[in-house]
Amino acid sequence: MFRTPDIRDIGIHLDIPKGLVVGRSTGPAAAAGLEPGDRIAAAAGTDVLAYGDLLHAYDQHDRTATTLELTVEREGGRHVDVEVALPPLWWVTDLGYRYWSIDPVTYLSASPLPAERKRELDLRPDGFACEVTRVNPRATVLELHEIKAGDVIYAVDGIEADPPIDDCLLYLRLNVTAGSDTRLGVVRDGVRLDVTAGTQRQLYRKLTPTPSGP
Repeated sequence: MFRTPDIRDIGIHLDIPKGLVVGRSTGPAAAAGLEPGDRIAAAAGTDVLAYGDLLHAYDQHDRTATTLELTVEREGGRHVDVEVALPPLWWVTDLGYRYWSIDPVTYLSASPLPAERKRELDLRPDGFACEVTRVNPRATVLELHEIKAGDVIYAVDGIEADPPIDDCLLYLRLNVTAGSDTRLGVVRDGVRLDVTAGTQRQLYRKLTPTPSGP
């Protein structure tokens, strides 16, 4: 799966049938002067010819950047540079739309740890550590794992950080095969534990009602 931040979050709405032509701009993009009809020719200093080029350039942009530089072509072939302001954590990617796919299901809910809490636990400041906020009882019924609310998951299969990700469960969804086991690094009551957790393969096909009658 190719991860990329959503350009719509910074107000860039393309006229899809026309490729990289802007259909409308809102928010930061509009404030930067991006106009309907502009064709995006470069992003972050990289020439872009197709939608995938733009997404890749945006995804590879420096995570510490506060702006994104675009070069656009306007009517008459004139090229104009615009600088779009980026919101905090602009690179974070939401995968909620994949709920009915084959993501590995752990029946856990968690919240990313703030920087101060990571320091207290001596965890990597750039890591995706998160604190478990809820464990669905189905995890116990299915004997998937013994993770508890309040546990801090700081590693998945030995990995503690992945630059585009600030959430351990998001990393797990992207890197663990549904239905397989994974090894979680967990802090519980100040003690680091190595916990094996099973996952379930989420059904994604819609069930078709059985016709009634003869």
